[in-house]
Amino acid sequence: MTPLLVDRNGEVWRPAGVAADGDVVLACDSPSNPDDRGDGPSYPWTLSQVEKRFGPLVQATVDAEMAQVAAVDVTLHEVFGRDESTWLPGQTADYLAAIGDVHARFHPEFRVVA
Repeated sequence: MTPLLVDRNGEVWRPAGVAADGDVVLACDSPSNPDDRGDGPSYPWTLSQVEKRFGPLVQATVDAEMAQVAAVDVTLHEVFGRDESTWLPGQTADYLAAIGDVHARFHPEFRVVA
């Protein structure tokens, strides 16, 4: 079984089937570019195509997930301020949503729908 993979842009790809030629088909459930999101059937990105266009691919690990969580944490603390007690309720909600989005990229089955 193909593991979760992370491309050079930090996008997480999961196995989503097998192409007619036997190559593994991958899906990116939460692309960072909003134009890449959509409903219904999509282009069947195979492992070899993803590797060629977005590689190198590395196996997703807890370390990769936590590195992305840490990057979001650092960025939002720089934007909102280091002292979370001074954040507005909307800033706290945005922070939690951004952290949740990182986790959802690695675990789309647990995505929280508001």
